[in-house]
Amino acid sequence: FRWEKKRRKLSCPPMMWNSLQLIRRAVIGRAFRRNSSLLSKKICIPEARSFASVIASVLILFLSGSIQAEDVAVARRAVVRIDISFFEYSYDTPYRAPAVRRASGTGFIIAGKRILTNAHVVSQSNTIRLHRPDQRQDYPAHIVFIAHDCDLALLEADDDAFYKDTQPLEIGVSPELNSPVVVVGFPIGGDRVSITRGVVSRKDMDTYAHSTVDSHATIQVDAAINPGNSGGPAL
Repeated sequence: FRWEKKRRKLSCPPMMWNSLQLIRRAVIGRAFRRNSSLLSKKICIPEARSFASVIASVLILFLSGSIQAEDVAVARRAVVRIDISFFEYSYDTPYRAPAVRRASGTGFIIAGKRILTNAHVVSQSNTIRLHRPDQRQDYPAHIVFIAHDCDLALLEADDDAFYKDTQPLEIGVSPELNSPVVVVGFPIGGDRVSITRGVVSRKDMDTYAHSTVDSHATIQVDAAINPGNSGGPAL
């Protein structure tokens, strides 16, 4: 009842209000899980997880065998935060100057000094800058290849100093159901790298939201992901 009164007072549309309630449940649920180690494995918020799966996607990178601490350490050195800027045009008022917007996502270094990420992370970019967790400065980059149908893009740093002391990640085979997964990336809410855990819960074919052109393989994981995780690896 209190939430309904607040919604009417703020004059929020029902759809927007439902999204706010969903985010509120996710925040409360994560705070409770963090503070209750005994019940953390029993708490589940399906609404929050389905919401996260819609607004963020993560690339799947599987290493053979069990996940060890050294694997996560290697991944942290290969994972990259991608910051972009782009112009947002108003088609209702085309005579106005476009607004400059900024967004961020995640990528990871692969063989050949390339950075693999999602196409929707960089598709509208005017400038791209890369930042590794163990570096103090960021580096400019450019798009080498982009494929909107499968939502993938390859980037390359303009300065070879960006690749110093890195170890490229290797793409593995499709995992089995219930395989453990570690997701590494830079979701919103902080500037440092984030690591979450889960399992492979489904393997299917589905249309990718970026282009909606055709169907591709999809691997669903229950590890927590948020906007900004897009393009990051799942080990």
